[in-house]
Amino acid sequence: MSVPVVFNRRLGMNEINLLFDLIDNTESSEVVNRDQASKFFQLGEAIAFMSSIDDEAIGGTIVYRDRSRLGMVLAAIGMKKEYQDIGIYTVIKSSLPFFRTVAIRDVDVVVSERPMENNLGFPLCFCLPSWTTSVLERIGFVKQQELFSCTLKIGPEDASNHKEIQWDSKPNFEGARSLIWDEGKTLGLMNSLVWMSLDFAAHTKTLRTLTDENATKFIISIYDSEGIAIVGTLAAKENFWVSDKASNILASTIKETRALDIRFPLIGKGQIEMLKTVTEEIGGFLKKESITLMRRRL
Repeated sequence: MSVPVVFNRRLGMNEINLLFDLIDNTESSEVVNRDQASKFFQLGEAIAFMSSIDDEAIGGTIVYRDRSRLGMVLAAIGMKKEYQDIGIYTVIKSSLPFFRTVAIRDVDVVVSERPMENNLGFPLCFCLPSWTTSVLERIGFVKQQELFSCTLKIGPEDASNHKEIQWDSKPNFEGARSLIWDEGKTLGLMNSLVWMSLDFAAHTKTLRTLTDENATKFIISIYDSEGIAIVGTLAAKENFWVSDKASNILASTIKETRALDIRFPLIGKGQIEMLKTVTEEIGGFLKKESITLMRRRL
């Protein structure tokens, strides 16, 4: 019996909906907002691959080249159910670099530890479903760090009386980059997904920065998805959040959205206390789910 040949190719912008369809039909995955997903592919470092057998599309991946820390992100995967067991290894591996280069030293991916409740889907969340873990390990990914996906639910009475924040008139992108470099280890966010999220926030004009005395102290990106506020990027100077200034700003920013459901798809251990402080200040209920950062060194 002959082994079927899998052909892998890069998709053009006019073909990207083919992959979105596959992701929508993949177990524990979906593309919630195709408009935002299309904007993601306007980023020059976003790449989509499709794998086929005899002209039948069986699966595909979305990757992102991170030029900040010289890495790559495996951001999403789509698989036809009948090929999920036999094809996923080939689909993932064929979309990754074969060896280390000057521009790409490793590949990062975030995986849920169990089926996630109310998954935001690509590109509002870049977390792969838990069933991909064993395959990623076979490919050479190892568990690097525990991260979190958090949800804050508040009541209508809590989403009022916010204070006006004097944001930079124009987002300080370079200041945001410096902040992440300086505080990434403390926040628990030393990975390429953070840089990808920052690039996406700047591109979609959802990034806000607060700069004082020539140093950026606080950055956040918020996107409103049908009444759900999604905080894709969040970072603050250590002395800023230790003094509770950062939590006060975050609380006011959340109230400003009037959303009662606030999601934080990518949170490091060093940010949990700030979210707890915000929850105490606003009220409501904070739920956190563990997710795992996995890395394959090239």
